[in-house]
Amino acid sequence: MDSSTKWIKQVLEKFNEEIICYNTIIEIGYDHINNWLIVKRKIGPPFNLMVMSEKTVNLSNITHIHSLNGLNFLVNIPKNPYVNGEVFEYLNHNKICFGGVGDLYRFITQDYNWPYENPEVNFILRGIKQHTNVLNIKRVDSKRYKIEKYSGSNVTILALHDYDLGGESVRDGKDRYDTFSIILAANPNGRITSEAFNLADEFDVKILKWGELLSYLRHD
Repeated sequence: MDSSTKWIKQVLEKFNEEIICYNTIIEIGYDHINNWLIVKRKIGPPFNLMVMSEKTVNLSNITHIHSLNGLNFLVNIPKNPYVNGEVFEYLNHNKICFGGVGDLYRFITQDYNWPYENPEVNFILRGIKQHTNVLNIKRVDSKRYKIEKYSGSNVTILALHDYDLGGESVRDGKDRYDTFSIILAANPNGRITSEAFNLADEFDVKILKWGELLSYLRHD
């Protein structure tokens, strides 16, 4: 068992004992052939869990997974990794759930193995798909979404969930993701600083809250 898989096993054992008082997990086994964990839970079917630790995830990192019949969840350990949109498409096509450690916690408490969607991502995808002027929405990568509209120009948004969306958030978003026209301040309880607005103006992008984005998509 490699170090990343061993660490996730320990994390899940602690999660089961200290955070979830109902002992959701019954047993965590290990499959030496496939190098994955087998997690049995009280409610719902057992699932097979593979671990990776990559700050950048491209299709080349995961193309071997199609041969791993029976894999249910691929967890990536680093926080805020860059994940290319093709990765989500590939894993969805193969019905393999994907996410970070927080996503894994939520997945465990489901009583089914497919589907799983990060709630923040699901809110954005579902809300924008239902917009009357939206033809299609596609994930470009971890944070960006390309929105095709029935009328008006298409837009690419960068969704940031920071509680305090400040200048550093805008600067880091521009450095990491470069091309977008709108920053969605996706945390409904968050605040946006004046420095963030000033920097956005310098980069020629807008910062919009959820309701403002829906209005923008309607009229632009």
